[in-house]
Amino acid sequence: MPKSRKNKRAKHNNHWKRARMVSDNIIMETRESWYDIAGGGLELKARHKSHGMPLRSVDIEAIKKLMLNWRVRVLIYCKAPDGTRYTEERELITAERCKLPELDDFFKSQKKDALQSVNHMHVFDTGFIAETLTDAERDRLRNPEAA
Repeated sequence: MPKSRKNKRAKHNNHWKRARMVSDNIIMETRESWYDIAGGGLELKARHKSHGMPLRSVDIEAIKKLMLNWRVRVLIYCKAPDGTRYTEERELITAERCKLPELDDFFKSQKKDALQSVNHMHVFDTGFIAETLTDAERDRLRNPEAA
């Protein structure tokens, strides 16, 4: 019996499969200034590292549930009274694969530490950038002298 057309389409549009295929090549970014009051949460922008194309929302939701290696940078965007802009940054490279939501405690603690190291009058925005890494990239970044 031939497979129905509906089943074929369902396999073709499997967002889990797409998420796994692109998972080692993604950058996710958000800032508090992108907060959507109507939507009730932070806007998360995700794109491919190599060509910068944005990801679909179903792919983003699937990627949040995958166990991946992450390089996470917490950023505090500042502007001095003379107009000079600067950024305070904290970085973490995960020791083992984890889901993006599991890094929430890291975000909160590093944001708190970074805010203490800058003049509060200069802060105009905060955010983070989360980048997926392959196992080889993670090992190279965690042990640069071994490479």
